[in-house]
Amino acid sequence: SFLGMLMPTAQFTGAGLLVQWQSASNRNYRLERSTNLIAGFTDMLAGSIPATPPMNVYTDATAVLNGPYSYRVLTSP
Repeated sequence: SFLGMLMPTAQFTGAGLLVQWQSASNRNYRLERSTNLIAGFTDMLAGSIPATPPMNVYTDATAVLNGPYSYRVLTSP
């Protein structure tokens, strides 16, 4: 299988920052965030997010102001 990211898009809503990625059936995903890539991905936002093909959407309610925010999506067991 292939996990690919589309061109990053950030959309702030009243509930937080929307993070979107393409998903495949029968998968679970883990979403991590970093505000400092030198320190690495230190914030695990969610684990075992079920796939909702063709696109998964997650609202990062902890994102405030303009970041910077970097996200990493991994497949989860």
